[in-house]
Amino acid sequence: MPAKAGPPVKADVAFNPHGMLPGKRTYYRYSGSLTTPPCSEVVNWLLLTDPIHVAEADVAAFGKLYAMNARPAQKPNRRFVLRSS
Repeated sequence: MPAKAGPPVKADVAFNPHGMLPGKRTYYRYSGSLTTPPCSEVVNWLLLTDPIHVAEADVAAFGKLYAMNARPAQKPNRRFVLRSS
C-alpha cells in the first residue's frame, strides 16, 4: 500500500491476488448501497465466511488514505443475507 494517495501504478506481474484469499471461498451475499454519495442502493455485497486477517496498523494506514465513509450502517430493511454453498 502506498504511503500517500497518488496516481495509479501497474501491479507487478508476479503478484498473485489469490494468495491473499483463504482456501475456502464460501461467502455471504446481500443487496446494499454505496457508502459514498449518492449512496445508491445498487451494490451486491459479498463477504467471505472465513475472514482474512489484516494488521491494525494496515487498517489505520488505509483509513488515512481513504477516510471518506459517508454512510453509517443501515437497518436490514427487509434485505436477505444469503450464504453460498
